Amino acid sequence: MKKKLTIFFLFALTLIRAQSIYTPFEKNYLTDKSTLSFNADYFANSNALTSEFINTFYLNGYISQEIKDRVSKNLLNENRIGAEFNYSVFYKYKPDTLSKNSKIGFFASLKNRNHFDTRFSKDFFRLGFYGNKEFEGQIENLNDFNLNLYQYHLFQLGITKKINN
Repeated sequence: MKKKLTIFFLFALTLIRAQSIYTPFEKNYLTDKSTLSFNADYFANSNALTSEFINTFYLNGYISQEIKDRVSKNLLNENRIGAEFNYSVFYKYKPDTLSKNSKIGFFASLKNRNHFDTRFSKDFFRLGFYGNKEFEGQIENLNDFNLNLYQYHLFQLGITKKINN
């Protein structure tokens, strides 16, 4: 249930704001007294794993022999997958009390960053998803496996000033 809610949340955010050419600093800076924005973005990419495989794996579905075979055709000696999910809230306020035509504003932002990437060999994938039968009596080197998981939070406070048009 939690994974389905996460997917719904990501899909809803994509529909609400799929892409914007403005940053929170640019959009309506001259006219709005205050601005509140919520932003989210994500991506996933791999040179070997298919979206069918990733979706099935993520949703705890059954990874059939056909799905594994389709991925196996894409495998190289060195394979990669990476993904990132970021979300943030941004608030800007321009008080009238500083001057009649206030060019000074204040902002606060809270961001959460999540990053994942891994490098794995063809044999590592086969051992994990086909089992060890094909490697019986052999010694396999799985040293090329690498996994990075990063998560950090960023809190910003600042002052803005309009200098020219």
